[in-house]
Amino acid sequence: MQPSLEKLRKFFRLEAEQGYNNRAIIGGFARIVDAWEAEARQDGLPEDLIEAVTQRLRGYHLLSPNSRQEALYGLWRRIQRTMDIPADKQGVDAPPKRKTPQKEAAPAERESAAPPAEAAAPSDAEAPQETPPTPKSAAPPAVPSLALEELEVPITELHGIGPRNAKTLHKVGIHTLRDMLYYFPRRYVDYSTLKPIRQLRYGETVTVIGTVKQAYVRQLHGKGKPRQVVEALLDDGSGVLRISWFNQPWIAKRLQNQPQISVSGKIDQYLGRLVMTNPEW
Repeated sequence: MQPSLEKLRKFFRLEAEQGYNNRAIIGGFARIVDAWEAEARQDGLPEDLIEAVTQRLRGYHLLSPNSRQEALYGLWRRIQRTMDIPADKQGVDAPPKRKTPQKEAAPAERESAAPPAEAAAPSDAEAPQETPPTPKSAAPPAVPSLALEELEVPITELHGIGPRNAKTLHKVGIHTLRDMLYYFPRRYVDYSTLKPIRQLRYGETVTVIGTVKQAYVRQLHGKGKPRQVVEALLDDGSGVLRISWFNQPWIAKRLQNQPQISVSGKIDQYLGRLVMTNPEW
């Protein structure tokens, strides 16, 4: 096992022993993220696995103890599958349940000083009046908690996921419900930057709003199977931008019904002109 993973397993094991209070490391898990990330890259760990671990540990202090247990357990299961690490009974494969303090038994009632036989019976005038018992409010229904075993059900148990979709998800390492919950995005793309066409620069990731001046399908002939490309000219008043979509001929018809559109993507360059290829719109 790589040194970075061995260190992580020791931290997880110690955190489980301390009841998931984020004190296995002085300052919490967030203090070791940067150093562990550099060590993991030196060990050659997959980039998506490194990002999953660092993202979860950076927000570890915001979780409740039960959620922390779920997070560490899910991370280690993913590490096992990705790096082909066998199960370890003394590891974090089956984290212990958090111990809750038990209530102490109520002390025994003290015996009365005078025995019941010698106690004088109260007269009718002195007898206390009985008060009707106050009705107890109904207790709220218990909310069922999701057991750890239930997170290990295959994704085919979810509605809408059949064998075909499951096969696609298996390619990215999603086999169970837990895998889906802890499958974090690899990157974040910001499409909030809105720019006019005349201010666009090569390599930028921007959003452009304009009017479709022209849209058509063009055939590309060459080696192999012929391909189709949809080309459109987008005009926002400050300039014209050429946009292309490959092997999506249906887009041309939709553009004819939507003369003004918003497209987001990366600005490329072709034959000296700025273009945008396969943008989101």
